[in-house]
Amino acid sequence: MYKRILIMPDFFYKFKFNYRFLKRVIMVAPRKSKLIKKLYLNYADSTLNNNGGRTIKYRFRNALWYTINGEKTFDNVFALSKNISEVSLVVHGLHETCTYMLLLKPEYIDIVKVIRSKP
Repeated sequence: MYKRILIMPDFFYKFKFNYRFLKRVIMVAPRKSKLIKKLYLNYADSTLNNNGGRTIKYRFRNALWYTINGEKTFDNVFALSKNISEVSLVVHGLHETCTYMLLLKPEYIDIVKVIRSKP
């Protein structure tokens, strides 16, 4: 999501991340239930990248940001290469963090483990 362009210093990337984070906190804070809830999680062959990879589409209620294989993102779509079969998806919320260990099968996603913890 945040591709490094040599012209822009790290300050702008940090500012953009903090701005989007605060926008989401303002949206989630007034809600009665602040727990993370999975709405959907699926994948298909990718049209986003040219190397024939896969695209994971996901959506979680009350999520502030996501970390996929160590990369922070706000997007609900993530492109992977074809040879990756295990993915770690961390969903960061206001009062909890959920870690999903995903196993990518040829036709579906298998959720191997879900770990809920306080941030």
